[in-house]
Amino acid sequence: MTARPFVSLATFATFLCLAVSGVALQMTNHQPYTPAKVFFTVLHNVSAIFFLVFSILHILKNWRAIRAYIKGKAAGKISREFIVCCILLLVLLIVCWLKTAYDTRYTYITTNNQNTP
Repeated sequence: MTARPFVSLATFATFLCLAVSGVALQMTNHQPYTPAKVFFTVLHNVSAIFFLVFSILHILKNWRAIRAYIKGKAAGKISREFIVCCILLLVLLIVCWLKTAYDTRYTYITTNNQNTP
């Protein structure tokens, strides 16, 4: 058994477990703890740890190819795909930050503006 295919498949498998358990947790977000919810929470947390480990191993095993993707065909230039990927990541981070800021502000306003006697 060679390490490279195993690490790639393990990364994919743990990603699937992470995605499925994340969706299951999101669907049961407002329900009390049940055995199923505890199971999906544990599965999600363990999958996240293994996904992180296998992702690091995947990067190490494919470092030469990743460097080639970043550099592109012309020596010394950054590839267009890498720039687009960075822009998409930046947009995702900004959207998440704005959503978090809005939710935090909304929660703060609604909890502090209650009329108490």
